[in-house]
Amino acid sequence: MGRTRAGHASCQCELDLTPHATDPGMQRLWDALASVLALGDVVLYFPGGRPRLVARGSVTQHLPPSMVEALGQPVVVTTGREIQHEIDVA
Repeated sequence: MGRTRAGHASCQCELDLTPHATDPGMQRLWDALASVLALGDVVLYFPGGRPRLVARGSVTQHLPPSMVEALGQPVVVTTGREIQHEIDVA
């Protein structure tokens, strides 16, 4: 856990899903990530030009402008299947 310049708490987790991305058991992970997104002003993002994901559009107003400028506007998702879809179509 760290602090952003504005003093807000921040956390970064890294997962290597490459060998397991198509495993049917991964649905539990995507559902859990959707639950985490719903907790508040949380952004889920992946490397490689995939969209940033949030649970509510209002989260964008709490993001640093430099983050939105660098990474683009986030996509709203509410379920694990929606997260997986956004990853797959990117």
